[in-house]
Amino acid sequence: ESTLNLKESILSSSDIKLNCRGVHKDNILFSGTRLVLTKPPTAPDSGMLRKAPYKQGAVCYVLRTGFDTVQGKLVRTILYSSERVTGTNSREATTFLLGLVAVALVASAYVAYYRSVVEPSLTSSKWKLFLSLTHIITNVVPPEFPVTMSIAVTMCLGHLMRNGVYCTEPFRLPFAGQVDVCCFDKTGTITNGEMTLQATKMLPGASSVDSGKLLDLVLSCCHSLTAVDPLATVLVGDPLEQAMFTAARTATNAAAIYLPGSGPPTFQIFGTQKYSQIARFPFNSELQRMSVAMKHENGPASELLILSKGSPEVMETLLEEVPQDYEETYQDLAGEGLRVIAAAYKRVSNHSEITDRGEVEKNLHFV
Repeated sequence: ESTLNLKESILSSSDIKLNCRGVHKDNILFSGTRLVLTKPPTAPDSGMLRKAPYKQGAVCYVLRTGFDTVQGKLVRTILYSSERVTGTNSREATTFLLGLVAVALVASAYVAYYRSVVEPSLTSSKWKLFLSLTHIITNVVPPEFPVTMSIAVTMCLGHLMRNGVYCTEPFRLPFAGQVDVCCFDKTGTITNGEMTLQATKMLPGASSVDSGKLLDLVLSCCHSLTAVDPLATVLVGDPLEQAMFTAARTATNAAAIYLPGSGPPTFQIFGTQKYSQIARFPFNSELQRMSVAMKHENGPASELLILSKGSPEVMETLLEEVPQDYEETYQDLAGEGLRVIAAAYKRVSNHSEITDRGEVEKNLHFV
């Protein structure tokens, strides 16, 4: 979460089990988070808070401290990892030992056959033959092998610690010995942290002759970008959404502008048309999509425009009619190393229809 993210309070019942890494990820503040902007709830106060938070901050409930946090677990692993310095539990060591046992069994079988069939006079008794075979098997597997592996791992661990490198799982050091080349990348060297909208593509059989206008609406309004200063016109947030909004802002036809204010996010598009973001279903990594409900200022009072964007695979299942060459097109674009986003829309005439996300994001029309 290195970029600005929108976090909301949990509005569901308190008896629901909390899932910090799943459905409730957007309701959790992790350690090190910098609180940039807070917005009070639009609903009346429930009476739980007697006074406003300090410096207009946010009231949070601490879930984990100390060794129960992720950072604490890492420190604890470093402190108590010395008990697993052995390297004998690696696959290579096991394969080596099994190979030695196989050789010992073959040698024992040959000795047993030779002394029992070819030269039985060499064996005075079957008991002595059994002892000889046992000696062969036990001598092939070196008894000092586990100790040698542990010493090697311990020496490697000591060299690393002297150079300021701490290993949380020393038993994995033998695997590192097989590595010949390590490739590291830092944003700004091989890759670039900035994103730009390279192109938009419309397919034959689009749902409306106004697909170009609808696409500009998706680029301008379907996002979770936030203004840090309520009076500023600069939006910050996810780099991909910033690139999409920048493309709509610089487009000749759209010329999207964010209108600052205390109400719902409002955007001015196509010169004079204003759209307000009435509801927002934020991006979810499991659902792989996000949607917003927009209200046209000069449009019908009860009509809302649902704008959605997401991965082409997921959006395909939500479309009322899939355009021709849809799958082939996005696979070709993805094969070129591009990040592909599919856009769709639909109109609803009743505000009550936007309460259920499942109902909102179905029977969409491809843009």
